[in-house]
Amino acid sequence: MSLMRWTLLIAMYSTSTLAGCASAPAVSSGANGSAGPPAAAASGTTRSSMSGVYSEAQSTRGKDVYMNMCVSCHTPASQTGPLFTRDWEGRPVSAFFTYISNEMPKSDPGSLAPREYADIVSYVMSLNGMPPGSAELPPDTLVMKTIRFDTKDP
Repeated sequence: MSLMRWTLLIAMYSTSTLAGCASAPAVSSGANGSAGPPAAAASGTTRSSMSGVYSEAQSTRGKDVYMNMCVSCHTPASQTGPLFTRDWEGRPVSAFFTYISNEMPKSDPGSLAPREYADIVSYVMSLNGMPPGSAELPPDTLVMKTIRFDTKDP
């Protein structure tokens, strides 16, 4: 993907709104804590969520948080299948992360730590048959913008 096209995509996603979504959480430093975008974001690489972008341990933590904070309003089944596919297929993982970070839980939006929101995202990926990998999904919107939701192998 050309740098110009990548720049346009980033601009498009950063200016789009999601049902009451304010802005991305301030967690856009590189995964190692350095300033600036990580290598994947800088190069414009786009990965599929089917390529193992979270770890199994992270998904397990996400399930624990989900069962304590989310399940009273959102059953796991409500986060899978045609509804999930309709809303998120082909979109960057950062859009889902930003939405839940700004809007959930309804009783206290944004009250969880960025890592907990990333863990929830990984759990929802596991619910949708997206396989785990060896590394955790970082709570970093720049990294997440380089990963698109795919519910089947691309």
